[in-house]
Amino acid sequence: MKNIILALCLVGSACAVCLCQNAPGINVQRAPFNPERATFKPEHQRPITLETATVSAELISTAPDPLTGSSKAIRLRYFGKAKEALVHLPFDFVQVNAIRQGPAGRLIVLGMPTGDAYVVGILDTNTHRLIDKFTCYNPSISPNGHYIAFTKFFAPHFMPSPADHSMLYIVARSPQENRPKGIPSNDDEDVGFEVFPPGIGNWKADNIAVAHGSEYQLAGWYIWKGDDQYFFASGVSGRLSLVWVSIANGSAFIRTANIPKAREVSSSAPYVHLRKVDVMSSGVAATFSERLLNKVFAHKDFVNAGSVHLTALPMGKP
Repeated sequence: MKNIILALCLVGSACAVCLCQNAPGINVQRAPFNPERATFKPEHQRPITLETATVSAELISTAPDPLTGSSKAIRLRYFGKAKEALVHLPFDFVQVNAIRQGPAGRLIVLGMPTGDAYVVGILDTNTHRLIDKFTCYNPSISPNGHYIAFTKFFAPHFMPSPADHSMLYIVARSPQENRPKGIPSNDDEDVGFEVFPPGIGNWKADNIAVAHGSEYQLAGWYIWKGDDQYFFASGVSGRLSLVWVSIANGSAFIRTANIPKAREVSSSAPYVHLRKVDVMSSGVAATFSERLLNKVFAHKDFVNAGSVHLTALPMGKP
C-alpha cells in the first residue's frame, strides 16, 4: 500500500480518515487492536475483565430483562472478602468494549448502543452501583482514568448543521458536578465541561443547527499524552487546527495551531507523533517524515485559545 495519502473526511461526528492515492513519503500499516474502539458486533461480545488492587470486574451477558431490556452486568469480586456483587447495566450497553480503573473506587465501563455512538458508565465499587451514564462520540480515557475526553452526542442522522463539541468529564466528581446548573443528573447528553470551540458552554441542542462557520468537526480521535494533556484535530469551513489541552491547577488550558491547507495530509500527524501506531477510524495508521512533524509541531505555531475552570460546575447557557 504505497503512495497513499490520508485525506480528511468531515462526515458527521464520526469523522473518518479516508484513503486516496499518489502522495509520497507516507508509510501506512495495520494498527494493533484497541479494545476501547472495537467494532460494533454485539452478537460476538468479547470477554471483558479487569483486576485492581481491591476488586475484580467481569462482564456477564444475560437474557434480556423483559422490563428493562438489560442484557449485560458487571460481576464484582472483592479481594480479601467473601463478597460478590452483580451490577446490571442499562439496556443501552448493547455491547461492552472495555472496563477501566478510575479514581476513588470507581470503574469506567465503555460500551456501545449502536454502531454510531458510545455509552459511558461510572461504576462505584464501594456501593456497587452505576452512579452515572452518558452517551457520546469518540470517548478517550486518560491513562490514569481521571478524565474522559469525548464529543458531545447528537442524533447521527438527519440533524441540521451539527457540530462536534469537544467535552471533558472528571471521573472523581459526582454526576451533578459534571453537568451545568439546571441540568438534571440523569441527563445523558448535556454532560461535561466544554473545551472546544472555546467558550461554547453546554446546554440542550447547542450542537445542532449551529451558525455557518461554527460547525466544527473532529478529525480522528482524542489522543492522550500522559495523564494531564491530550491532542486532537478539528476543522471548520475547510480550515484544520491542531488542539492541545493541558490540565493543571484546576483548569484545562487550550492552545491551537493552524494546519495550512497545503499540509492537510498532516492532519493525522498528531496521533502518529504521540503514539507511533494508533487506531484510526479507518483501521489504519500512518507515519510521517520528521521534517513535516517539526513544522507542524513547532512550539511557536501554538497560540492560546482560552481555558476552562474545572473547580466549579460546567458553564451552562449564558
